[in-house]
Amino acid sequence: MPLFKSKPPEERQATIASFRSLAAYAKPHRFTFIAILFCALLGIAADLFQPYLVKIAIDDNLMVGKNDYHSLLMICLFM
Repeated sequence: MPLFKSKPPEERQATIASFRSLAAYAKPHRFTFIAILFCALLGIAADLFQPYLVKIAIDDNLMVGKNDYHSLLMICLFM
């Protein structure tokens, strides 16, 4: 039993027609969609970057016994 069944050609054509009609409404707002996509990707990247900064702060500064407060302050400012 296949996981994804292929649709009949008539149904595929209806799906494509639906997407084309939606694209006509979305076309004037394409720059807004691009900006939203960019902001979402930037937010995801920031969320993924925070644990890495904490790792650097703990492993490279605190666990070694290095009291480099300047680099710790810079890491805190980035968070």
